[in-house]
Amino acid sequence: MKGLLLRLKVFRYGQLAGMYGRGEGSIAIEDLAYPDGVAVLEGGTMPEYGKAAILGLISWHLYNDAIFRARESIGQGDGRRLFLVYEEANKIISGVGEGAREENARRVTSDIYATMFRDAGKYGVWMGVIAQSPSELPPEIVSSCNNLFIGRLKNPKDRDLAVAALARSEKGFWYVQVANHIARLEVGRFVVLLGLSRDKKDVEPMLVETIPLPAAVPGDEAVGMW
Repeated sequence: MKGLLLRLKVFRYGQLAGMYGRGEGSIAIEDLAYPDGVAVLEGGTMPEYGKAAILGLISWHLYNDAIFRARESIGQGDGRRLFLVYEEANKIISGVGEGAREENARRVTSDIYATMFRDAGKYGVWMGVIAQSPSELPPEIVSSCNNLFIGRLKNPKDRDLAVAALARSEKGFWYVQVANHIARLEVGRFVVLLGLSRDKKDVEPMLVETIPLPAAVPGDEAVGMW
């Protein structure tokens, strides 16, 4: 660790500090949406590997910052909370790369996120994932998700995982109709399971229909590209 810090020290001075240091008017990552705000971090046209690496590093930084704040505020009633949502979660969490050498990197990436998902609640952090193919997510991540919104899934592996997450038998003949229903869900309809309840009747799956928001996709000026 000392050797690593020594190598990074040169980036604090001179031209390197100007190139890689904090720019004028910059905001700390952990303060982007504070207080009570929303920050959307978009990788744009960057390569998939670069987006996964940068967004993963940012989320790790936010998570560890939340840990430090929770420990420092013990007994002080600090109500600051963090909700991290990962779009295209299978790419960010499982890693992106090519070749056999990337498998070890994906495993390490998955293990780091698995620890984050397991321990997030005790530090006032909530984590959500959005993925088109949930079977590509690490099993530890799926088992840590208590609230589920399941849309149409056409891949048999995805449907098996979804039926099991709904507390139904993914292989039993009786619940084949559940998998078939998920495969035929209309646009805008979801099977929802809200698992954080002390009452058994509140953790049964239900069918909901979302209300589309009549709005155009905002441009760079509207969302404030930096």
